[in-house]
Amino acid sequence: MSVNLDNLDVVFLLDKSGSMNEQYKPGQTRWKAAQETVTALASEMASHDKDGITVVPFNDRFTIEDNVTPATVGNIFKNHTPGSGTMLAAPLQAVIDKFIPAPAPASKGGFLSSMFGSKSASPAASAVARKPVCIVVATDGAAGDEEQVITTLVNATQRMQSDDELGILLLQVGSDPNAEKFLERVDNQLQKRGAKFDIVARCKLEDVEDKSTVELLNLAFTA
Repeated sequence: MSVNLDNLDVVFLLDKSGSMNEQYKPGQTRWKAAQETVTALASEMASHDKDGITVVPFNDRFTIEDNVTPATVGNIFKNHTPGSGTMLAAPLQAVIDKFIPAPAPASKGGFLSSMFGSKSASPAASAVARKPVCIVVATDGAAGDEEQVITTLVNATQRMQSDDELGILLLQVGSDPNAEKFLERVDNQLQKRGAKFDIVARCKLEDVEDKSTVELLNLAFTA
């Protein structure tokens, strides 16, 4: 699919582990490079989504920052500083639950239901139209909960009816070979573990710095 920025929710999972303080380029840390990327996304989406984007800083804990606009990006980077390790599964699960909630269990009809029919709406009638969701995960290292990350992503695909509902871009910040291998394993394991759709793509930040927002977000849906 080609993303329509007017009909897209954008979520940025921001690694704030201690290694994000390491150099990305001369005179620039990985943390600063991530800030530039978040600022560019928020600036572009401001004219397409009045609610802004969602940013989720994470290390061994996470917070969900909604309604992030160009004016508030700086506050996130003032209020969060890199430290500790990288645990990705919990924030990823929280974001998936927020934007692609699990279907409600079917109601169990009793005697009266069998006699008079259930008044509950059909799945099609009760379904709520949602925007497609693009999750960009910017990280510079291998997460300590790899198995849980893979399981979370596989389970997310079981909630989906089509592959254009959710796209995830694993964006490597820096050149740590362990991070590259981790992202490669996550990308390659999904369908081996029974994923319904291939929802993950990966690339390095340095390879997309010259791409437009549309081009960057499109990568998440072209796995």
